Amino acid sequence: MSLMETTLEVLPISKLAAIYNAAIEENNLTDFAPVKKFADKAAGVKRIQKLVDAHNLTLVDNGEGGVALLSTDKAPDEDAEEITLHTEELVEPKAKKTKAPKKEKGEPKPRGPAPEFANELKISVLVNGNPKKVGTPSHARFETYFAGDTVGDFIKAGGTRADLRWDIKHKFIKIG
Repeated sequence: MSLMETTLEVLPISKLAAIYNAAIEENNLTDFAPVKKFADKAAGVKRIQKLVDAHNLTLVDNGEGGVALLSTDKAPDEDAEEITLHTEELVEPKAKKTKAPKKEKGEPKPRGPAPEFANELKISVLVNGNPKKVGTPSHARFETYFAGDTVGDFIKAGGTRADLRWDIKHKFIKIG
């Protein structure tokens, strides 16, 4: 790989297209058409190499980190201002994109602690009869509200604290 190809390899594809198009314009090369972009970096380097070989061009460093293709028929100092206007800066190869740091989530919304019911609290039934479907386990557990007076009695009879929360939420019972 030549020094020029090595130099061009560090440039992004868009910069290669800009150098290629600037060389065509600066050197009045009518046998090459400007491009919007190259398919890939290798194609860009190959097309620039073809341009260099066909028209005896040289990759010129303007000393400020810029490069351009210049005809070897021109003296290096000739048209220096014009070269500077059309040069592209060398850039480091693109680093892999790093993910932005995740935004810190604020405090989670307080959902409130699950109500814990002390075993000695009294259960009051707010509905007439049993609202649960006859023959289901929940119907049988709801019947235990009528047999016991406290949360502890309900739990001993096979009820769960989830039953208590559900029935309170649906206003079947209250505790306290």
